[in-house]
Formats: sequence, C-alpha cells, structure tokens
Amino acid sequence: MSKKKSSDTEKRIVKKLTGGAIPLLGVALALFIVTGAIYLLFNRLFSDMSGNDLVTGWEYTYSDTSDVKYRSDLMRIYNSQNPIVTGDAHHDYVYFIKTFEASDEPRTLTILTDHSPVRIIVNGHERYNDRYSGDGSAAYTGNCYNSIVIDPSARDVQVEVFMRIPFSVRFEATMTTGDHATSFEPSGFFYAGCVLCVIALIGSFILFILSFKKKISLRSSAAFLVLAYSGAVEALYVSRDYTYLLNEPIWTNIISCAMFLTVFLLVLMLTRFVRRSRLIVVLTLLSFAMSSALLIIADAAWSLKAASGCAAVFGTLCAAVITRSTYKSTVARTQFASGLLVFSAYLFLSSAIGGLCLFFRKTDAAIFFSVFPSIVILVALLIIDRVHVSVAEEKARLAVRSRLYGDCVDKLSSFIRKVLGYETTEQFLNNAPEAIAALAESYEETEDGTEHEIYYCAAKKDDTEYVEYVNNDVEDCQYQIIERNLFRDNSLYFFSGTYFEMVFRPANTSVVIFHFEGLTCCLDRFFIDLMESAYSGLEAALEKIVKSDKSDDVTILEHLAQAAEMSDGYYASHGENVERFTRAICEKMGLDEETARRISYASKYHDIGKFAIPRGIIRKEGRLSDEERAIVNEHSEYGYKLLSAFSDNEEIALAAEIARYHHEHYDGSGRYGLAEDKIPLSARIVAVGDTFDALTSERSYKKAWSFEDAAVELKRCSGTVLDPEVVSAFLGSLTEFIKIKLDME
Repeated sequence: MSKKKSSDTEKRIVKKLTGGAIPLLGVALALFIVTGAIYLLFNRLFSDMSGNDLVTGWEYTYSDTSDVKYRSDLMRIYNSQNPIVTGDAHHDYVYFIKTFEASDEPRTLTILTDHSPVRIIVNGHERYNDRYSGDGSAAYTGNCYNSIVIDPSARDVQVEVFMRIPFSVRFEATMTTGDHATSFEPSGFFYAGCVLCVIALIGSFILFILSFKKKISLRSSAAFLVLAYSGAVEALYVSRDYTYLLNEPIWTNIISCAMFLTVFLLVLMLTRFVRRSRLIVVLTLLSFAMSSALLIIADAAWSLKAASGCAAVFGTLCAAVITRSTYKSTVARTQFASGLLVFSAYLFLSSAIGGLCLFFRKTDAAIFFSVFPSIVILVALLIIDRVHVSVAEEKARLAVRSRLYGDCVDKLSSFIRKVLGYETTEQFLNNAPEAIAALAESYEETEDGTEHEIYYCAAKKDDTEYVEYVNNDVEDCQYQIIERNLFRDNSLYFFSGTYFEMVFRPANTSVVIFHFEGLTCCLDRFFIDLMESAYSGLEAALEKIVKSDKSDDVTILEHLAQAAEMSDGYYASHGENVERFTRAICEKMGLDEETARRISYASKYHDIGKFAIPRGIIRKEGRLSDEERAIVNEHSEYGYKLLSAFSDNEEIALAAEIARYHHEHYDGSGRYGLAEDKIPLSARIVAVGDTFDALTSERSYKKAWSFEDAAVELKRCSGTVLDPEVVSAFLGSLTEFIKIKLDME
C-alpha cells in the first residue's frame, strides 16, 4: 500500500472516529441560533406592547457635574428616530427635560435606568430622589425603577430628570393615565418566573418522594430544583424594573451573582455524565467562589463591571471544559455523550454571548441567554437522566443475568464432565435425568430467588414398549406420543411453557426419552441453549457408551459454537472465516501442516463462550458501556471452562487455550496480563484473523469497514494489541485473505 494511499485511509479512519462529533456541534450552533431568534422575537413583541406608552422628544445633555442647568445650545432631542447618543457617555451625568401638556387627570411617569441614581423635579419642585446627590456618594442603585405621579394641572408641566451614569445610558420613560405609582408593579415576566419556580418545586418534591420508592433517580429531583432556581432568578432579575424596594447597591451584586450561578449549576449538572468529573466539579466550585467573592465585595460601578466580566469568563471557561470533556466522550462513543455534547456546547455558546451582552450592558439579553438555555438544558437533562436510570436498571438486570449465566456455564462444564464419565446405559438412564434436572433447577432458583422442584422421568424402548428407569412424581407419561410427535417434527427435543422432552437414538439403536415438568422458563432463550447444550453432552455420552468410542466427545461443541454465533448476531460463516484465516496465516508463518490443521480446527471454537452472554448486551446497538464490555469479555473465560470439560481431547484442549487467550494484548495490557511470547502462538494467530473478520463484518452496533481501513487498523494495533509478526504475515498476503473473505460471503 503506497504512503499516500495509507495516509488517505488513516484520514478516513480518523473521520470514522471523530466525524460523529462534528455534526453535533452544528446541532448545538443551530439550537443557539434558534435561541437568538426567540430572543429577538420576544424583544420585538415586548417593544410593540410598550411602544404606545413610550415618551420621546426629551431634550438632554451630558455633564461632568451633578448641578447641571438647562442650556439650549447644549441640548439634543431624543425620540424614536434620534435616540440617545451614547458616544458622549464618558461623562458622569446626564440631564433630561420635557414639557407635558396640561391635563385634568393624574398621570404616572415611570422611568427605567441602568441602576442610576435619579432626581426628578416637576415645575421646579423636587418630587423624587433615588440616592442622587452632588457629592457622588451613591455609585449605583439596586433597582432600575423610578416612578412618580404628576397631579392634574391647568397649565403645562415641566419635568426635569437628573441622572448619574454608573454603567450605561438607559432612559426608558413611559406615561400612563391614572395614579399607578406603587412600590412594586409586577410584570408578566415576573409572574412567568414565579410560575416556573413553583411548578419546578412541586415537581422536585414529587420526584423526591418517588426516589424513595426507587422509581426515579434522586438526581432528577435536583434538576427540578435547579429549574426552580432559574425561575426564581428570572423573577428576581425582572423585579428590578418594577420596584424600588431593592434599592441598596448590594442587591445588584447579589442578583448578578445569582444570575452567574445558573451557568455554574448547569456545568455541575453536566459533570455527572462525564469522566474526570471530580476535577471539573472542583474547577467549577473554585470558579464560582472567586466570581461570587468579587461580585459581593464590589462597591463601585467599575469594580462591579470588572467582577461581572470575570464571572462571565469563568463561567464560559467552565462550560468550555465540560464541552471538551463531552467531545472526548463522544469520540470514544460513550453512552449519552452525543446528547450531552450538544447541550454542553449550547451552554458554552450561551454563556459566551451572555457575558458579552452583560459587558455591553445589554442586561435583558444577558438574563435571557442565562435563563432560557438553562430551561432547555435542564429539561433535556431530565429526559437523559430518565433514560440513564432506565439504562442503569437494565445494566443491573444484565449484570445479574450475566452472573447467572456464568454460574450456569460452570455447572454445565461440571455436568459435561459428569455425563461423559458414564460407562453403561443403565448408569446413564439412572443418573442423567437427575443431573439435568439439577442443572435446570439451579437456573430456575437463581433466576427468581425461589426454589423450584422439577419432576422428571426417563425410559428406554424395549422392542415396542418403554421400560421406565426413573420417575420423580410424573404421572402417566405417554412415551409413545412423545416419540411420535418429536420424530414427526424431525426434532430430538421440545420445549413448552412448563415442560420439555429429550429423545436419544444412539447409533440407530433403542430410543431413550427424558421428560421434565414443573418449569417456568422453558421459553427463555438462554435456558433453551443451556438445555440443548446439555442434550448434546448427553448425546455424546450415550453414543460413546453404545459404540465404546470416545471420538464423539466434540458433538456438543458444534451446537455451542452455533449458539454463540447466533447470539453474537454474526452471519454463520464467522467461525469458518476465522478457521480459514488461521490456516492461511499458519502456512504463511511456516508452521508444519499438522500444527496448522490443529490450530485452524481449534480456532472455530474461539467465541464459543458467547452463548453465555446476555443477548441484550451482545446485540445492543451503539457502543457498549464499560460494565457491558466487562461482561462481554467474560466470554473468553466461559469458553475456556466449557472446552476444558473435555480434558482428555488434545485438540479441544488447544481450543480451550485459544478461547481463553485470543483477546490478550501483545503489550501485556490484556485481562490476564500475558505479553509477547507468554501468549500462546495459537491465540496470537487467531486474534489477527478474528480482528480482521470482525472489522470487515457488519454488526448491530457498526457497519462493515472496508478492507483497506481494516488493514490500516491491523497495522496500527501491531505491537500493542496484536503480534507484529503475525500482522506482518497477514498483511503480506492481504489480497489472498480478502479473497477468502469474499468467497465466504
């Protein structure tokens, strides 16, 4: 393969491994753009609703002192076409003046500012003073709301507004008919925040109660609490525009701190799904501690603005760290990582734009990009958490089932050793039914934790009549009917809801029938495989007795190998492919013909232990979790235990060796810690053929790789996972191996 071609192939492999994460970042960007569009829509609707009451046409001028007087040569006009010029806002004060026509009704003038100390004079008399003084003692106020009632008057009313500029020039004056000047005038956004808070608190309480009944994760209740907090922050924030009760500057600091806490809480909520979460948690807590300390101690406009900028940077950095972590998890195909990447990237973008909005004093946009994304992300986390809990419960069930299967493999191995030791037909008939009933009974007992008694009987056909050898509480077993039905269906065993039968006809001699009753799991797939495997062992034992020949010991293995391939979701030729690959590799490495034959024959049983892996894991779509991968890896040990039952057969002993060690890593990082020549040569050879066939085959969790990509992957794993000498022999005749693969399809 040329260097250029190899480079292109490596790039394709990198794309396979990372390409899935890139589009997810595009989804996060699209979600962020939609959020921005929603904000613009809400802002437009709000402007349209309040536009009718907006008072324009104010004359204004900037000043460096608080004691500014009206000068016509300095005044500018503020209206909808000519808004306030902010370029001159480097001054500390601004002065507004406007004359209103006479009215026989009271009117309420409400002015919203950017936390500015304000003084309002009506017809030369001071009517309102919100911490405005000539000595500049008040750097800023906690509220933005200033409201007075202009009494009915027979002459025009002149209103003067003196305003200090701590942050930016915000001057939104509205006039409504009637006396509406109250200390607190809630808005729809305030009520929305309160409703969200109450609903989330109720949801959190319900989920908290359900968590005691193990129906839902306690983390879901915590997510609802964060959602309630977001609603409370929104209500608290917008209240500054509708009350002057929050007048002390410390309220601005506290509310700013509360707003930034939303971002840090979201980061903490995301950390529980990623690796190295403790480090991220510590980083987040330290960042918030520093941010909150700076915000609380700020006592001047510049220090509060600087502290807010630092908090925005810290929050954005924490969001970037969690985004990087979820990106790595997505590349590694960790479960749930793709969804978390979308929302962590969305949080990063929202935090960044929210910080910029705050820096430029677009506080409405800043709170929107804090609260709205938090609602979206928390709702998504609740859904993910619900799925996560369901998956965790399924994992627990699979873990229990895996232990059950492992116990059954041990018992099946012992069972095979036992029945292969029978020497006479009478010994077989007297002991085998009880042995298989004990095997079935142990599965039943382990499955649901209760004891079961299985009833059984066994008989041998003598001429035309059946002679019963064993009967454990079975009434009137119809052996003739069982024989007729099974032979008619061309079957040697039958499973129903509560019973199963086995029919043996060794060497075309007398028929033997086993009948079992009182079961609850006869339609369980693993139980059927277990009993069919036991049947194969019994059949091999009976054939050996009748023919006095031990050459049929491997009859059971053919069934187990087939069951393993069916469990793995592979096509039926996988074992044959590996067998042919192994034979060819042996020849390329110069092994003698007999050794090549023995290793290739034994190789077809390398995955025989997979019949004992729960199908929910084997056939799972998507990447396996670490726990699930550990369960799958048990198949090598299961295969070894099963094959070791045939201790007197050298070829099967070699198959047991291959089954146990074919997943060992050449660098010693595998399960058993064997490295290089310590790993049996047979296992190292089978590992290469198995890997190539696995990569180039389609499974439930992946598509088939191209031959070129698979070859590059073998080369990449050479010296770490795979034996470099075996890989070199394989790649040296790659065309031949590709032909073997294509011939089998």
